[in-house]
Amino acid sequence: MSTTRAVWLFVAALTAIRLSLLAATNLSFDEAHYWMWSERLAPAYFSKGPGIAFAIRASTAVFGANEFGVRFFSPVLAAGTSLLLFYFASRLFGATAGLWAVIALNATPIFNIGAVVMTIDALSIFFWIAAMFTFWLAVE
Repeated sequence: MSTTRAVWLFVAALTAIRLSLLAATNLSFDEAHYWMWSERLAPAYFSKGPGIAFAIRASTAVFGANEFGVRFFSPVLAAGTSLLLFYFASRLFGATAGLWAVIALNATPIFNIGAVVMTIDALSIFFWIAAMFTFWLAVE
């Protein structure tokens, strides 16, 4: 099996597990706060940008105003982060290094918690990795 295929299967399995865990607990204070923002969209908020509110608004429009709907994009963004990291590390150091980078990222407890709780961290990490990778591609 190729390394790329192994990473995709690993990320897909983790994403399926994370999606199954989304409705297991009640919303945290921050998640409820961001959900309230999504009910009243604005171009900016006092402490943060509007990205989280727009993401929650989109997912609750599809899945309803419940725990699963609020948290849906968290595991999706975690999967995207993992795949972007794989391709970035593969480009820099080879496919084996990319595989180990994805394993290391997903073995980190804080990343796993962030993959099932919808906070700004999921959006932030995804877009930071995307920005680094696209910058590297532009420099290459």
